[in-house]
Amino acid sequence: MNKLVLSFLLFWAASLMFACSKEEKPEPKPSDLDPRGVFRPLENETDPDKIDNWFTKGPSEKVEGIDVERAYKTLNLNPNAKSITVAVIDGGFDLNHEDLKGRMWVNQKEAQGLQGVDDDQNGYIDDINGWNFLGAKDGQGRSLNVNQERLESTRELVRLKKLRATLIATGQGLQRFDQAYYDKLENEVTGDRTVARIQIKYIENAIARVQELFNSIQTKLNIPFDKLTLEAVQSFKATTDAEQEAKEALIVEFNSSMAKSVERIRLRLTQLQLSLETSLNENFNPRAEIIKDNPDDFSNGYYGNNDVTGPDPLHGTHVAGIIAAIRNNGVGINGVSPYAKIMAIRAVPNGDEYDKDIYFAVKYAVDNGAKIINMSFGKRYSPHKSKLDEIFKYAAQRGVILVHASGNYAHNNDRRDNYPNRFTSSPNSNAEIRNWIEVSASSRYSTSAIVANFSNYGKESVDIFAPGFEINSTAPNNTYMVLSGTSMAAPVVAGILSVLMAQNLNHTPEQIRQILLRNGRDKSSLEVLKPGMGELVKFGELSRSGAVADNYKALEKLLKN
Repeated sequence: MNKLVLSFLLFWAASLMFACSKEEKPEPKPSDLDPRGVFRPLENETDPDKIDNWFTKGPSEKVEGIDVERAYKTLNLNPNAKSITVAVIDGGFDLNHEDLKGRMWVNQKEAQGLQGVDDDQNGYIDDINGWNFLGAKDGQGRSLNVNQERLESTRELVRLKKLRATLIATGQGLQRFDQAYYDKLENEVTGDRTVARIQIKYIENAIARVQELFNSIQTKLNIPFDKLTLEAVQSFKATTDAEQEAKEALIVEFNSSMAKSVERIRLRLTQLQLSLETSLNENFNPRAEIIKDNPDDFSNGYYGNNDVTGPDPLHGTHVAGIIAAIRNNGVGINGVSPYAKIMAIRAVPNGDEYDKDIYFAVKYAVDNGAKIINMSFGKRYSPHKSKLDEIFKYAAQRGVILVHASGNYAHNNDRRDNYPNRFTSSPNSNAEIRNWIEVSASSRYSTSAIVANFSNYGKESVDIFAPGFEINSTAPNNTYMVLSGTSMAAPVVAGILSVLMAQNLNHTPEQIRQILLRNGRDKSSLEVLKPGMGELVKFGELSRSGAVADNYKALEKLLKN
């Protein structure tokens, strides 16, 4: 189960207050969170007026995309532009997708070398397209992989419980700070479990009520219960008072559950049940059985395997496609950048990532030539934040730009912790990781609904917004899927950076970063709906730039300099 499902429950309640003025087209409400914190709409939940590949288009096509199509058509680009390696630290990748052929980074020494040999002597054997820090090999050399994981809050609670028991056995107790931290974690994890159990009971009862009402008009509806939707109920022509009462009661059930189908209601139930079994389960520890390392020991990063696909390649494949899907090939989508090569690094499970895995994933990316690192993940706690600060500075010293998704809690990141982030644990409170870009999600509308209503935000912590609502991109097995989340917005920015770097006219990475941030589409004075609560605020209050990323404007500026 995923790290953000329980956060969705809070968001779900807040979404009841989502509003939009009558003269503006409201942003469709997002569907539930998938295992990595993105919204996966079902077939009947997508915007009926959606525009294909809208995120690469612009205002001339009446959408708030990044205007990359106009840039390619009208600007005088370098025909000999170089390729740029973009490392994507994520959950898994379909290396054979039809729209990603030739778009994945290839470690040539390993690709042309001997199987089972570290041909490039970087410490990782057969890392042809990247590396998997969530795996191991069994006795027969077969890949083993971690899929589900616990939340960091659950893992930290377990750690402190063990420490507390050890101290009590010797007549001691936790230090004051640790005791306060322990109390906070225990309250939080216990609360999350309680909320999950309450919601499970509520949903089970809702399904039973819907089933009973459905049974009373089943013969007239002529569809199976599993396929029942709000739309089908609304279209049903009642011929008796009893049928009309059942119809109205079903509409109330769907609306009170904020669901458009039985499938959606059941999916919520499955997600919540899985959360109790995995992410909130103190006894669940797949890493101990598979990787068998000490996640608190950063002395050795040579673990894992070369299976970058893993058991669940949806999220990483989707992110990779946004950045680099083949353009104008007659299939699928057009990615942002024809110059990007995706270095696949698997380090994000269905649950909270370990700081250790992110540390070595970033180091691997930097040491193997990545110029941009996309990080579409996040969590509430970071027990080894100082180590991550260290590796992010290492990346900055080598001119690597870090792009991070701000999160999907509808929270103000200035006030709530969201890790990893640019703010270091240095005694200097103003110390920041200087190569960082924090990205929030926008929609295609140029109205008050331009901010995706699930997106985190922050005047001090978020740099810029980018398209992240109902983004169609590559999915496993040559398919395509619409997903929404700041996880989709970050790779849009990573793609723009790779376009700018490819056209680089002797600009430094920091200059490239500044060009992108200073040449967004200014929306600072637009009144927008603040995520979660729905109150109107100036867009400029939600990020440092007050802008939506604009590839055309940034590239035009770069070429003029």
